[in-house]
Amino acid sequence: MKAREEAKLPPPKMAGMDDEKEIEIIMAELKTLIASSDMQGLQAAEFEKDDDTNFHIDFIHATA
Repeated sequence: MKAREEAKLPPPKMAGMDDEKEIEIIMAELKTLIASSDMQGLQAAEFEKDDDTNFHIDFIHATA
């Protein structure tokens, strides 16, 4: 994974690793990804989940 190489984090050791340690590794990777990404271009979008005319259920069905 490119992000793991950029962050210089050790590869995860899933077998026998303590859950808390695995969470720490994942959180460190996420923080690195967020810091290195261009978050300025993101904006929150309004979304009405109960409005059937936006076809969100059709999208979910098609991608499932």
